[in-house]
Amino acid sequence: MKRNFLHLVMTMEPRLLKDVGYPPELVAQRLDTPFWKF
Repeated sequence: MKRNFLHLVMTMEPRLLKDVGYPPELVAQRLDTPFWKF
């Protein structure tokens, strides 16, 4: 269950950020840092 959630976050978050209009470099920087550090 938890692994599926992590996978969902890791796969969906970049697309959601791009849909919201974040710059690609911000998205890449966000991907380099685990989301739980935010």
